[in-house]
Amino acid sequence: MSGSEGLRAWLEIAAVVTSSLPPHVDVCVPRDAVPHPREAGLRRTLGLGRGRHYSLPLPDGGRLHVRDRGGDCYLAHWDVRDPHRDPLGHLILDSPDITATISGGASAIAEFLREGASSLASLSSLGSALLGGLLLGLLLSNAAFHLIMSLRG
Repeated sequence: MSGSEGLRAWLEIAAVVTSSLPPHVDVCVPRDAVPHPREAGLRRTLGLGRGRHYSLPLPDGGRLHVRDRGGDCYLAHWDVRDPHRDPLGHLILDSPDITATISGGASAIAEFLREGASSLASLSSLGSALLGGLLLGLLLSNAAFHLIMSLRG
């Protein structure tokens, strides 16, 4: 299979996945049905979870995220935003756990610095701020995700 035929095979998978599944739902793509993502022109990228991660930008600003963990298939899902083109949108819509952690950590540090680090009350404030920031980050990223999905139609 040539490079352009391989890319076309991955684009067909992207079309099926984006039209029939919600984002972030992995499907198993048999290795013998497609060329290796790198050979088809997909970009090597960072990702959570074991294995090598590859990315195929989609015309709507999203991406096909492919994970090669060995075995008999690749795991593929689509993300609402491509982190290479819209890192903040990707964090909010596709990585709410990371967004919540960042938000919670920033809130906790701000509260800790405001209260001072000298008393037990400030440690309690740190814990409360961290929990509140995590919850706020999850709520906001979840709301933004549902808004974007409703606008997609």
